[in-house]
Amino acid sequence: MKTSTKIVITAVGVIIALLVASMVLWRNHLETFLIQAEAANNYKAVPVEYFEKLNFSANWDVKIRQGKVYKVEVANENGGFEKTVIENSAGTLHFKKNSTTANDNSIKVKITAPALRAIKTMGSTKIEMKNFNTDSLDVALQHGDYFRGIDNVFKYVSFQSSGTVNIEVYDDPNIN
Repeated sequence: MKTSTKIVITAVGVIIALLVASMVLWRNHLETFLIQAEAANNYKAVPVEYFEKLNFSANWDVKIRQGKVYKVEVANENGGFEKTVIENSAGTLHFKKNSTTANDNSIKVKITAPALRAIKTMGSTKIEMKNFNTDSLDVALQHGDYFRGIDNVFKYVSFQSSGTVNIEVYDDPNIN
């Protein structure tokens, strides 16, 4: 093999090694950043009892997971905890904002429940539902809402929409 070929192969190998090393370092830095951002939200638990339906006023950022207990956590980012009113009425959990903060940025909330039957929103709400297994689910979305389902199992699911909404449903647990 010629010397010039050896030099080219060595240079390509070094470039590939540097590329892989930089990707690994970048990924580690990104993971650290995401963990810090999540911790900065400083979620506070809200005491809740049994519920099977969710009803949201406008501008919420919601993450729904399945779990053994009913749990609601509200991010205290920008005073979000003080801006919320959460009421349980006949098995429906109503998420509202104080009237003085109705037009503020979205408030982040994490919800854990053993089962859900219905989700209703009033606009500009982002919902991410991940790893949920239930018999049936009715979802009613209004203008500006976004629903993202990742790796869920439903025997029956119904979507009702009013205005422009985005619905994404994935059957892949590797989607972030």
